[in-house]
Amino acid sequence: MGWRSRTVVPKGWLAVRVWPDRICVAQVATMSGEKPCVTLCRMRNIEGAGGAAGILKSLAREISASRHQVLCLLNTGEYQFLLVEAPNVPANELRSAVRWRIKDQLDYLVDAATLDVLPVPSDRSTPTRAANLYVVTAQNTLIAERQLLLEDARFPLSVIDIPELAQRNLAALLEEPERGLALLSFDASGGLLTFTCNGELYLARRTDVSLQQILTKNPDQQTRMFDRLALDVQRTIDHFDRQFRSIALSRLVLSLLPPECGLEAHLVNNLSLPVMTASMDVFFDLSGVVELPELSTVEQQAECLLTLGAALRAAG
Repeated sequence: MGWRSRTVVPKGWLAVRVWPDRICVAQVATMSGEKPCVTLCRMRNIEGAGGAAGILKSLAREISASRHQVLCLLNTGEYQFLLVEAPNVPANELRSAVRWRIKDQLDYLVDAATLDVLPVPSDRSTPTRAANLYVVTAQNTLIAERQLLLEDARFPLSVIDIPELAQRNLAALLEEPERGLALLSFDASGGLLTFTCNGELYLARRTDVSLQQILTKNPDQQTRMFDRLALDVQRTIDHFDRQFRSIALSRLVLSLLPPECGLEAHLVNNLSLPVMTASMDVFFDLSGVVELPELSTVEQQAECLLTLGAALRAAG
């Protein structure tokens, strides 16, 4: 299972995400020079005696899943995303050295972990700084269970991926050449803030402020959430600027919030970066799925967005 790739769009990954209560399956078609087109997006609640296995088998028949290359996107809490200094070892010894280095940061035995590494691009202004890696780890038992679930349902699984890399793929659609982009998305599990440049992930931070909290009708609670987010985001922007001085950030993009939400206006007044809100059609051409109810509300779009981002994964 590989977590790594650059943002070069492949021929048709079928991305699957399985939550405890629902399943999302998505696919995106791409042509050079054109906006990616969503060709498939299915969201199903897990109900009845068949559970997730029954829903997946039904979906597999509906979309002929066995004909596709399949990617599974993990959820928040199912993996760890750790930043470590790159060990000074030969390439063929890197994973062993990283495994030893992170053993005390896991809440389970390191021998029970599946892991992969993602190099953090170096900053041109500080060429002597030690190189860093992101290390992605998940328990072997979880990976095996997800593999079995999908393959029993005739989804031929090839790759396990994570939301940070799915969001990197989305950010690459909005980047300006040689300029950094901050992208902040929300769903039911919280917020994800990424910093990318030229299709590479430089920094990722999570917040436990969820989409439901952002959209609350309680004005006092909403103001507290907005103030908290503004402080956290500005601190992260300042950290990025210190760590990657050669990269100028162009803007912060907020993903999939209704215009009346008010978060964009609040951040405009409290951040050092320009801020804009992106709707689903900023990222994608939706002509292929315009009638699908799965994308009819902001909340539904937010739940599907990172699965669509995962479907943009590069081949290899």
